[in-house]
Amino acid sequence: FLDEDADPNLALSAIFHDLVYYQVDDGFQPELAGVVTKFVDQTEQGVHIRTDIPASNVLFHATLHLFGFQEGQVLLPFTGLNEFLSALVFVDLLDGHLDAREIMAVVTCIEGSIPFRKPGADGILPFDRLYLRLRDLVDRGMLAASDSDIRSMVDRAVLFANKDVKDFCN
Repeated sequence: FLDEDADPNLALSAIFHDLVYYQVDDGFQPELAGVVTKFVDQTEQGVHIRTDIPASNVLFHATLHLFGFQEGQVLLPFTGLNEFLSALVFVDLLDGHLDAREIMAVVTCIEGSIPFRKPGADGILPFDRLYLRLRDLVDRGMLAASDSDIRSMVDRAVLFANKDVKDFCN
């Protein structure tokens, strides 16, 4: 997937981005269920983002914002469900081992790996929206990053997404 000289954030993104495959695995793998169910509930209606995650869990709320999701939202297949849950597993497991900017750099790549997206109704392209959401996290004080850092994160996410989908036609 990546060469041996790869950026460590790309390597972590490659390891974590497909960790959760809800539809294929018919739910959550037992090894991941304990982590995933900290953040979502499963009901007959689907997978719901929990509404009781404290504001002090900044990385959860930053990840939620970066994906454009809301507390209580039902996550649908093919709209980022697997990528979001994979990102939450990454955040939960690596929090305390990496700084917030490094964590969000990987989360940005994972968000960027959601395939087959089109511009929004407002005409904004997915990676432009990703840039705007990162800027918003900085403006909200949830992420310490310069504009150059943000551009680097988005550039890395584009590179990662292109590598991820390059063999889809096969």
